[in-house]
Amino acid sequence: MFVKEELVNGVAVAIEIKDGENTYTHCGDCGCEILISLEKVLDTLHAARAVAGDEISLDDIGAFCEDCSIKRLSALKKSKLVIRKHRTERLDRAVHRAKSVRRNSQ
Repeated sequence: MFVKEELVNGVAVAIEIKDGENTYTHCGDCGCEILISLEKVLDTLHAARAVAGDEISLDDIGAFCEDCSIKRLSALKKSKLVIRKHRTERLDRAVHRAKSVRRNSQ
């Protein structure tokens, strides 16, 4: 496999694709250049299509550098903890209300 790009004056450049050696993209957050594995990209594409259907394309697949991935995972973990805490507080209030109603009805 190779990538071919036509330059000015009809000159074309063809470059062999070497998975994990010369395949790059930009981080979806900070924009830095990152080396990618086409195999992993295709696995991600297939998984996304299994969930969302064939309308998902390579243009919809994002990649992130290690630093931004860590930031994203940390933010996700924090948001899940906040949601979990909120649900627990709501449950505690509901239990307290139920106990109050039960005491008042006795």
